[in-house]
Amino acid sequence: MENTLALKYKILTATVVVAVAVVGVFLYLQYNQTKKASMILELNEKYATAKALQASGDYTGAINAFTPLVKYATDKATEGRLKMTIATNLSLRNQGDDKTDSIQLYKEVYNDQSMPAKERAAALTSLAGVMNGGNESFYKTYFNDPPFKDFPYATAYLKILQLADEINPNSYTEYLIAGNYYAPLLNNNISIGTTTPEQVAKTIQEYIKKADSLAISDQSSYRPAIMLKSYYLRATAMNASSKVLKNISLEDRENAFKLIMVKGAPYEQGNNYDAMVMVLKGRFSYASFMMKNFSKSRYPDILNILKPFGLIATSTESSSIFIRSQFSLFFSPTRIGADRRKLNADNLAKISQEFKDFFANLELKL
Repeated sequence: MENTLALKYKILTATVVVAVAVVGVFLYLQYNQTKKASMILELNEKYATAKALQASGDYTGAINAFTPLVKYATDKATEGRLKMTIATNLSLRNQGDDKTDSIQLYKEVYNDQSMPAKERAAALTSLAGVMNGGNESFYKTYFNDPPFKDFPYATAYLKILQLADEINPNSYTEYLIAGNYYAPLLNNNISIGTTTPEQVAKTIQEYIKKADSLAISDQSSYRPAIMLKSYYLRATAMNASSKVLKNISLEDRENAFKLIMVKGAPYEQGNNYDAMVMVLKGRFSYASFMMKNFSKSRYPDILNILKPFGLIATSTESSSIFIRSQFSLFFSPTRIGADRRKLNADNLAKISQEFKDFFANLELKL
């Protein structure tokens, strides 16, 4: 009898111990899950704050906000994106050693073989943009390591973009090749060896076709400014190539420019300054296209397209100051096509008082 009671007692004790252990484990897991969820929420809030600082043009604030987040990256893709975002803000701030540090971060992402192809390709695309803003001396100073040192300066921009597209085919890189490399060559009558304008135009349209196909699945992954730049590049590339091949109607080309305004409408107000700039560049290019291809009967449309420039011509709001600074770079005489853009601006200023006021406040002579 005593043995039976002792056995029951032991069983009861063991059951209680197990139950307590199970409850303990459950509570521990619940605590950890709650803590993890709280941390994720906090990190998401910090990330959103950092993105808002970047969008508003506060690059120092954005750098300071993004940098601590890198150590919390849960995978290589997130780590790569954060490093590239910091690099972008360093490049935009451009103070002291910012340019050097920015290039180094992009290269770090590209050279990390454990990074996903998408991030490595994106780093290359960004590096192409950085080198395109400098001269040959700049390229030889900052791009003197493989694979860059093997690319002739004259075609380095194209070669870097093509390498990015090999690693991870994507619509943005292909729109860049079509609209930011080949189209300016056509528009400014710059020859490429023995390649004819017709061959260049066909190459542009091949890249547009590939990019359009890829955009169906990848465009939603781009931030608004990049998405809008893609539409901008597509429209300018279509227009440039068709002037040679004459195989795209005026209506289709106009619709390509209209698309920038349609997709950009949600960003013409707010604090996403980079997106605002792209919408306004689209408006300028659309108005230039209208002026060159249609009669004066379309002048009212041009006035409507350019009207938003009047609101930021002399405004002291931070967004307006930022936009004017970016357009000063856009019209910089060191950029390919500067003379053509300046001529378009001069002529548009004769049509639109709003644009004339804006252009005059870029501290450029009409």
